[in-house]
Amino acid sequence: MVNASPLLAAVSADFPCGDDLEYDAEFLQLERDAQGRPER
Repeated sequence: MVNASPLLAAVSADFPCGDDLEYDAEFLQLERDAQGRPER
């Protein structure tokens, strides 16, 4: 059985869900690369 406790814990006190990657350069590139491709 998988211990889910570490996966459910906050990433940090300031950002419990982790960093906001909405405007991260690598994330934006990934979105551009995925445009025009059908969903899998």
